[in-house]
Amino acid sequence: MPVEFLESNICVFFSSLKEANSILFQSGIKFSRVNDIHYEVKDTAFKIIIYISGIGKDKTLDFIDEIPVLNDFIYFKFGTCGVLDDKIDLLKVFIPQYACYGAECLKIGKFSNLSHVYSESKLLTLDTPLYFENQSVSYLKSGYSFVDMESYHLVKKFNAIPVLVGTDRCNSDSKNDFLKNLNISSGLLKDFFLKEFYAKD
Repeated sequence: MPVEFLESNICVFFSSLKEANSILFQSGIKFSRVNDIHYEVKDTAFKIIIYISGIGKDKTLDFIDEIPVLNDFIYFKFGTCGVLDDKIDLLKVFIPQYACYGAECLKIGKFSNLSHVYSESKLLTLDTPLYFENQSVSYLKSGYSFVDMESYHLVKKFNAIPVLVGTDRCNSDSKNDFLKNLNISSGLLKDFFLKEFYAKD
């Protein structure tokens, strides 16, 4: 069935096209492709923009340096992350309470219309992937539950809300687990998006 966009202008950042794949090509939403990294919905009263901003700190900062902050948009970072706390299940959508980088932590602004329960947790943005269990344990002891490589920078510039799915445990199996869980994660992000921002006709 067709879908109708709810009443907000939304901009969503993904790090990779594979993360965005389900929303762009399997959701039933008619996106117009502006270029390889920019997609829009134009046939509704309220606009949605999806950007593929790139993986990691350098690509993210280079990309967002060119993107202006628009006051009439709500910004999100949809994507995947590593889960440090083994009491937290993989392959579930969560929104952290804080996004951190180094010693700085930024509180995530709550968007009142979201039904998803905010996790009382900290997301640590790193410069490189985390594959070593001893480092993972150290970060967990420091109070972090999740890690990624982009969210903090998007929160800092756009006050973006990270909407993330955990794919791996930040250990020696992480590369394989990430690849194994990537398609499922993309589908979960699509389901969350449709639930929160669209209504069935």
